[in-house]
Amino acid sequence: MNRFSATIASIFALILAGGSAAAADLQDLKVLEDDVGTRAVLSLQGATNYKIFSLQNPDRLVLDLSQARLAPGFRMPAPNGAVAGVRAGKPVSGTLRIVFDLGTAMATQSRVEHDGGVTRLIVQLSPLGRTAARLPAEPESIDAQE
Repeated sequence: MNRFSATIASIFALILAGGSAAAADLQDLKVLEDDVGTRAVLSLQGATNYKIFSLQNPDRLVLDLSQARLAPGFRMPAPNGAVAGVRAGKPVSGTLRIVFDLGTAMATQSRVEHDGGVTRLIVQLSPLGRTAARLPAEPESIDAQE
């Protein structure tokens, strides 16, 4: 096999390997209102990295999940509390983006909980005066629990 053919074969193998990588499935998303503020609870099957950041004019909270997809039958939640709407998209291949439309700028905190084979990413939205915590834009990792 000449060098050109070997290079093409290697690229093809990498494309196949990348396409078969396991993606995390976003199975459920709930938006809940409580006395602390509004909470988004994302239930995921599989491992992913996530990044959270805010945008202004209008106020939005953006959550990027790498190597993730919406599970079959997934339904977006209705607006609730500080969340006026929720939508999803794919800004780049392999990234699932969830956008929360907000009525006003909010402080955010997140945590990950594991329950059997399901991992929950919980994002707490609080009025800016209640907490000084702001999430960094650095990606965080969610590991699948076997």
